[in-house]
Amino acid sequence: LIFFFRCPRARGPLTRQIPLCAGCNQHIVDRFILKVLDRHWHSKCLKCSDCQTQLAEKCFSRGDGVYCKEDFFKCVGN
Repeated sequence: LIFFFRCPRARGPLTRQIPLCAGCNQHIVDRFILKVLDRHWHSKCLKCSDCQTQLAEKCFSRGDGVYCKEDFFKCVGN
């Protein structure tokens, strides 16, 4: 499940309130923030842990990994 949030616009010293992306470790100043596994992501950084396909609408998780549907079911089948 992917949650979309509006990104808080901060000015000056408030940058510590702007979340860091779990994928690239940069501040997220985009209009929307994705939140998956209690971590924040740029939309371009949320990718399948196995095939690196960008995950735009749905994703599946196992442990700390985020997967596309196909790779998730390959992982679960093992």
